[in-house]
Amino acid sequence: MRFFSWTVFCVLLITLTSSVVFAVIPMPARIGGTVTVDGSQLTQATDTGYTFKVTKQNGTAYNPSAEDNDGLNSSNLYNIDIPIYDATDQPGGAQTGETAKIHVYKNGNELQVTSPSNGLITVGDAGSNTTINITAVSLPPGTLKFSSATYNGNENSGKAVITVTRSGGSNGAVSVSYATSDGTATAGSDYVATSGILNWSDGDTSAKTFNVSLIDDSASEGNETVNLILSNPQGGAILGDPKNATLTITDDDIISLNVDITPSNGGTVTGNGINCPGDCSQTYDKGTPGILTATPNSGFVFDHWSGCDSSSGNQCTVAMNAGKSITAYFKAFSGLSLPTGQDIYSYLPVESPVIDTNNPMFCKPVAVGNVTGGTLALQVKVPPFPDLVDIYLLIYAPQLDQENIYLIKSNLSVQPLSMGLVPWKANTYGGTEETLFQIGMNVLPKSIYYLYLLTAPAGGMESFYLWTTYFVNPMFCLPE
Repeated sequence: MRFFSWTVFCVLLITLTSSVVFAVIPMPARIGGTVTVDGSQLTQATDTGYTFKVTKQNGTAYNPSAEDNDGLNSSNLYNIDIPIYDATDQPGGAQTGETAKIHVYKNGNELQVTSPSNGLITVGDAGSNTTINITAVSLPPGTLKFSSATYNGNENSGKAVITVTRSGGSNGAVSVSYATSDGTATAGSDYVATSGILNWSDGDTSAKTFNVSLIDDSASEGNETVNLILSNPQGGAILGDPKNATLTITDDDIISLNVDITPSNGGTVTGNGINCPGDCSQTYDKGTPGILTATPNSGFVFDHWSGCDSSSGNQCTVAMNAGKSITAYFKAFSGLSLPTGQDIYSYLPVESPVIDTNNPMFCKPVAVGNVTGGTLALQVKVPPFPDLVDIYLLIYAPQLDQENIYLIKSNLSVQPLSMGLVPWKANTYGGTEETLFQIGMNVLPKSIYYLYLLTAPAGGMESFYLWTTYFVNPMFCLPE
């Protein structure tokens, strides 16, 4: 085959000092040959709309570009000049020996080059002429299918968006029909039946969507399904899989509860069908109330909840008006063991509580601030326990009421012990530190005040720790 001969163009640059510099641009590497599309060789009479181009392997264009926009020559051959790299005069050219890619377009739509394989060629030397015959096939119209075999929509969201894709080709305009039918859901009461046609223009591969309107009712029906169907592809397109899909309507009247335990070996959570770890998720009718109970494992104590509507100690209340995620937090136990007898410890007054998590004998959980400063500050610091306990605070002022010992209740009011035992803190794991009163000594009646802190397993009094101390109003004189 004979190609055109080459002329070297020289650019003469004349400076103001009349010095002359010559810049030589490398001769291109020319390729050319026949073009066969869909089994038929192109000629000048049939090449209308075709262009031919060479780029880097990744599709980046050379500079200057390497393309043939003029169609085939009189010998029914294409010719493309590939610019050759020169660091100074042609940095956008191709390196000799690098891999490039041939592209064939028809009316702007790219065809698939099958020969050379994947359109890949090796760039020749500057000034070379290489015969490369091209074989290409038109891309097919494409395959139409659902983007997924399953879709989900919340009953209260108003609609579900369904996506249909076109892949494997974009040649020509195509269309497909879509429709819905009842699965376990019923048209008119759970969703609105819909049907229609989706259209793609020539070269369009973007996804198309249609909506299925959802009806929010108040019935607790559980999740229900709608069948989705594609049919009647046009324009040469074919149906792919999935051509049938399922839309699941999530019933917003069914509420999910999920429970987590941190750390996972810290304890258990039970109640309302939950038995976690193991069964940590349940569903309920909307508005179903429930109570969860956290129980620590050996070596742990319950710490706190998150996600509850309300909580008290190790109990969590959930109203289930919406989906809930509840976490029960435990922590490694470091504190006193539960009392096994009736242990009583007395100590002299201290200004700040002292706890010893190894020996109750050295605990001083009740303290009164420096009363000589004129203010009473009753401070309580109870060590943690490995299980639930009740804590009682009592006060006795014999100069004021010799007959009664008084209980300090959770609201800081007092009542005589003779009216019954009332815990200051009930069903707690201890670990409490609080300042209960700030009282001026000038308003505190004259007396010696005995303070008692009693801790017993929750609901029982067979065994306990009892710590006792006292303080004196400085204005009161002790009898000699």
